[in-house]
Amino acid sequence: MTTYFKQALRAHQAGQAASAEALYRQAIAAGIELRSARHNLALLLLERRAFAEAKALLVELIASPEADAATHFMLARIFLAEGDGAAALAPLELAHSLEPGSVPVRLELARLLAAKAEFRRARALLEDVSAATPPPERLAALRARAEIEIAWAELDPVEEAEHLAQAEQTLRAAVALAPQHPALLNNLAMLLRRQGALAEAETLARRLLAIAPQVPESSLTLAAVLAARDPAREAEAVTLLERAAVAAPNHPSLTWNLAHSLMRLQRWPEGWQRYARRFERPQRVPPPPGPLWDGKPTGKPLLIWGEQGYGNVIQFARYLPAVARLTPHLILACQAPLLRLLAGLPGLSEVADFAATLPPYGAHYPLLDLGLALGIQAKDLPGPIPYLKAPDADAPWNELQSALYPRIGIVWVGNRHPDPHRSTTLDRFVRLAQRFDLSFFSLQIGPAAADIAREGQGRIVDLAPLVRDFADTAAAIARLDLVITIDTAVAHLAGALGAEGWVLLPHRAGWMWHFDPERSSWYPDLRLFRQTSVGDWDGVFARLELALADWLAQGRGAKPIGRPD
Repeated sequence: MTTYFKQALRAHQAGQAASAEALYRQAIAAGIELRSARHNLALLLLERRAFAEAKALLVELIASPEADAATHFMLARIFLAEGDGAAALAPLELAHSLEPGSVPVRLELARLLAAKAEFRRARALLEDVSAATPPPERLAALRARAEIEIAWAELDPVEEAEHLAQAEQTLRAAVALAPQHPALLNNLAMLLRRQGALAEAETLARRLLAIAPQVPESSLTLAAVLAARDPAREAEAVTLLERAAVAAPNHPSLTWNLAHSLMRLQRWPEGWQRYARRFERPQRVPPPPGPLWDGKPTGKPLLIWGEQGYGNVIQFARYLPAVARLTPHLILACQAPLLRLLAGLPGLSEVADFAATLPPYGAHYPLLDLGLALGIQAKDLPGPIPYLKAPDADAPWNELQSALYPRIGIVWVGNRHPDPHRSTTLDRFVRLAQRFDLSFFSLQIGPAAADIAREGQGRIVDLAPLVRDFADTAAAIARLDLVITIDTAVAHLAGALGAEGWVLLPHRAGWMWHFDPERSSWYPDLRLFRQTSVGDWDGVFARLELALADWLAQGRGAKPIGRPD
């Protein structure tokens, strides 16, 4: 080793980045230890995000005979730091071909492949990591394997349980190697929470908090486990989150989770304040340009925009008539499938597709922050119901209107995000239909509607071909006697229309459903059927069957209320 390189290495190891960088440049200029000097200089440039110079340095090295797997790996790391996974793939593949046993290369390549949903190859890259691998690398491989299985489960609900079992096995192996590793404890606790193993999840979460009390994720995990284990412990979760928020007031996940817990407890003023900070979270929909409305009367056009799910937009649309009294020109921007439904709200001057070019406005405000702007408290809920109206009849609904049996609409699947546990299965409804000798009308939209052909057994009438948007769904609901749905936009729509509806809820439901056994302050006419433990759809449908028998016995149907088993 020459003097320049030795001095640079000592400075680098001592954390003297500027001195090390200058000395590495001198070594390179002198033609000394070229490969190592360029690698280390590229690393320093990467750390200070000087990506262009770092890439130029490595491209020059790659063109030389001294290039090796480490060179290509470093180039891939720069592309990944820039957020360009597509560009990183080729150098990662080349690094892997040159040094197939390198665990760091395998880790990055596996993560990149998993991001592209190439899960089988991603898993294969990490399955044969040897027990002789250095512990830090082996732990990283086990953690990555678990993360891959969890991501795979998100996209493969049919084999979800299998992937989660693989993830649990891998995480347990990792925790056995490093029982005090915070990230591993956190991941295992959250996985067990998802699987309903809440007692063990709480034990792990408490161990995590004891090991890393200063890390916000420790409080987030324990709070999530407590609230999932018993709704009565939501207040305990809030105390944990509030304490953590004092130490980390700008942590976006703390703010987000605390907002949801406060709103579940109907602590509205505090909840609204926290909820309004959701735009601090990464990957949130950015606000439109222009000034934010101050909540006061204005003579200029006011744009209210809904950035979240269909159900949330329907839920908060009830406040638009109140806002209309504060401006002569109120514009609502929302998703295209809601435009026809919401266009009839009193006081709206215009509705616009939020994804398209917006009309001119003087100020804007998020729809879901109207609780904050209007100072909504418990006494103000639910407001006037119904607040939405179904459109006039269309000819295609003639078959529905002429049905002989009670007309009961059903929905059994919602989007997996934000809650994969809110969905149930069509076969449960088929058994109900057989038990009571009736037909259901499906309001299900999307891929799950295909379940009807496979499992409907002639008991489910598919209305999806008649549904273009939520205005059509509203028209169908207006012609039904009862709607039975999981927690999805159809539940909000039924409540907003004042229709008779029953909502089937998972053990930990959305914040708007609170904790009352059967009612929500947002939609008091809806009846709620909650799981009493994680995943207990059997219990929900047993109570639903009794309620349906009683409903039919009141004369809502012409057929016998049950048949012998």
